[in-house]
This record gives sequence, structure tokens and C-alpha cells, in this order.
Amino acid sequence: MTRTEFYLKACIAFAGNNKVLAEKLTAAQCIENITALAEALTLKVEESADFDPEYQLP
Repeated sequence: MTRTEFYLKACIAFAGNNKVLAEKLTAAQCIENITALAEALTLKVEESADFDPEYQLP
């Protein structure tokens, strides 16, 4: 799995978890929170696991 794939899956997982989202936040705030959480998780996982190369030269 690439870093981007992991990041996107983390975003989807957070977005699908109703416990992460507060009822009174705007859509922009929810997106910002989800993005920040996914970014932090991706960086943390990257410390202990190698991701597949995003792009490979021929």
C-alpha cells in the first residue's frame, strides 16, 4: 500500500466514524479535522512501516 492509499483510507475511516464528528461543526471544520487526523496517523505509521513507492521510474 502506498502512503497516499493509506492516507485516503484513513480519511474515509474517520469520515465514516460518527464519534469523530461533533454535531455543531461546519463541513469545513469536519474536513479539516478528518484531514489532520489522517495526516497524523499516516506520519505515525510511516515511522514503523515502509510504504510502497508512490511512483516508479521505468
